[in-house]
Amino acid sequence: MLLERLEQTKQQASRARTRLAFLFFIFALAVVLFLLDVIIIDLSQFGLGTQSIEPEKSAQPPSVEQTSRVSPSEKNGLKVVRREPVEADAPVAKPQINTPDKRTIPESRDKFKIELAEFEDDLRPKISNEAFTNWSRERQQEILKKIDDAIITFGSGNYEEALTSLRGAADIARTELDKRDVAFNKTLAKAKSSQEEDDYNSASLNIAEAIRLKPGATEALKLKEQIDQLPALLSLIEMAAVARTENNLEAEESYLKQVLNVDPWRTEIKSRLRFVAQNIQELKFNKHIETGLASINQRNFPLAQSHLKNAYAIFDKRPETDLLSKKLDALARELETERLINEARSASQSDDWITAEKLYEQVNNIIPNYKEAIDGYSLSRKIVSFNDQLLHHLQASQRLASTNVAKLVRGLVDEAQTVAVHSRSLSEKVEKLSVLLKAYAAKVLVQVISDGTTNITVRGVGRVGKVMEKTIKLRPGRYTFEGVRPGHKSKLIEVHIPPGTERTVVEIYCDERI
Repeated sequence: MLLERLEQTKQQASRARTRLAFLFFIFALAVVLFLLDVIIIDLSQFGLGTQSIEPEKSAQPPSVEQTSRVSPSEKNGLKVVRREPVEADAPVAKPQINTPDKRTIPESRDKFKIELAEFEDDLRPKISNEAFTNWSRERQQEILKKIDDAIITFGSGNYEEALTSLRGAADIARTELDKRDVAFNKTLAKAKSSQEEDDYNSASLNIAEAIRLKPGATEALKLKEQIDQLPALLSLIEMAAVARTENNLEAEESYLKQVLNVDPWRTEIKSRLRFVAQNIQELKFNKHIETGLASINQRNFPLAQSHLKNAYAIFDKRPETDLLSKKLDALARELETERLINEARSASQSDDWITAEKLYEQVNNIIPNYKEAIDGYSLSRKIVSFNDQLLHHLQASQRLASTNVAKLVRGLVDEAQTVAVHSRSLSEKVEKLSVLLKAYAAKVLVQVISDGTTNITVRGVGRVGKVMEKTIKLRPGRYTFEGVRPGHKSKLIEVHIPPGTERTVVEIYCDERI
């Protein structure tokens, strides 16, 4: 936008100069034509005479060749006569208008553009905001006016003057910004000092002035938050002093803690809090131990744990805390074992044997000789293992076409049946694999049709030969039929025989010559 504004101003000034030059050219041309006798002004139209002014001529009448052929045109007393030149007339030179060479443009023009762009990027945002307005509106308007005047001057072609004005505005802006920063830092320091001395009124006034100078300064806003908390903080300190006078140590401790929660750097409050805590810690410690032991007898683990934690916070090395801690650990193991056993039972009943296995394992880690956990873990491990193995064979059921694989899976199914009664999902897998084993064991009739000249083989199985038609038996699975014939391109056909298929037909011919 700024460069567009500069260009528009420059274009307007250029157009004005062009119009002025054009008018001057017209005037000069009229004078030249008048002096060359091309145009004649009839002064009689203005009452100044009745004869046209012409150069003196001889008494001889002009010849026909020397006589001018005229075509008068009158308007507002100005009579213009166009004369055809004779041979003796000298040619009239055409006026020329010189255009400025780009190389003659002063260096200050480019410097102005560069420095103005720097001003717009760096200084204008700083002096156009609310902070600078609060500092000095007069200086702000002065700087902005100087910039506008510099732009106008630049548009009129006075580049050196525009550059000088621009630099002057930038110098004023930098000077005022430095002054504003000094005033801000000084006021901020006063506010911080007053806040540390608990002088709320002075701190509040100074921080308000600092924020007025720099409304968005993070350090000032953060300090203002601290100063705003000062009245409530001083009130807490006063209430702690009253409690101390009344010898109410617990109330005093509460107020002092609240003070430190707001301002944890008050050393005198910390010192007093330690003194108060030393006077009441024995009473609190004994109460926590007594209540903690009672909570364990009631199997209330969270409450007992809370009292042990509070007791440790007072005295971390006391026989009473060691006793309470041991009893709490025993209760924790007992409750955790009960929870894990119940969750493991629920998981096994839901046929989630992976979760049951993990839960039983956790119980074994807590109580190594817990019989239910040992038996439960063993059963869960078997069911999880059988489920994984049977699922693998179900997902790759085409491998059952192999007799070796089928034999291996059949033995696995027999083993899984011993524990399948405990797992619905395992029982389903056993049943599915049993059906697939039977299906893959039954061979399927495959009718091979050819032209009698193509030599046919089944890769990995055997040779069919050159046949017109032949029926073979294959187990369900995927097979590759290959046909070969001299002088012809070989042909491969992939054939999938799903389990349960009764009969399928394969046609293969090598009928494409090489």
